[in-house]
Amino acid sequence: TNGTVEESSAITASSTTCNFTQNNAGEGSRLFKVFVNDTSGWTATTGRRTVIVDTIKPYIEYTGLTEVNNTLAGQNYIIAEVTSSDGTSGVANYTFVLVNFTGAFHTELNRTFTIATTSLNFTNLYNGTYLYNVTATDYAGNKNTTVRRTLTLNTS
Repeated sequence: TNGTVEESSAITASSTTCNFTQNNAGEGSRLFKVFVNDTSGWTATTGRRTVIVDTIKPYIEYTGLTEVNNTLAGQNYIIAEVTSSDGTSGVANYTFVLVNFTGAFHTELNRTFTIATTSLNFTNLYNGTYLYNVTATDYAGNKNTTVRRTLTLNTS
């Protein structure tokens, strides 16, 4: 049948709860449906359902306008731009983190966006040293974070 593998299992259950575990399922999506019958001859079948097995964290790396690590820049903004992919469940969101440790102050900004936003421009920043990184989270909850970069801003 068109490259698919069909597998069925008969399970006798004495209650309304029944569990089925497929070992070594591997990554990817699985379709299933359930057929039930009782001793009176009543039957029912569910529609097809999909389960996605995804245990692999998404790929993410800096691209484009992102400054290289340990840069001294004469500007008042930081652009963090990434590319990311997840071949199983897809990337759900990105979290951009910017931390400033200048002097006695410690400021941390966290911004989470859906898949449409792969870059963020932190603007109107004061002179100082900033650390930043970006985390990609897939729909299964797996996360991967870029290496934290350091950028020193000095507009004077």
